[in-house]
Amino acid sequence: MPKKPLDRNKIRRTAAVLMHNKGYSLQEIGDTIGVTRERVRQILVKEGLTNKPFGYYTDEKVDK
Repeated sequence: MPKKPLDRNKIRRTAAVLMHNKGYSLQEIGDTIGVTRERVRQILVKEGLTNKPFGYYTDEKVDK
């Protein structure tokens, strides 16, 4: 049975998670994957990486 092609949304979610783990800001992630920073925040909440309230994040890069 042939493999199903990857869903574009799944690729975006994966990229958002990886970039978040590397310390990129929501704005930087959004610019890279082509969505708003609010959508990035929603993706991260959906993936269970954060449940921080709206407005918690800034555009500053986190130093790790």
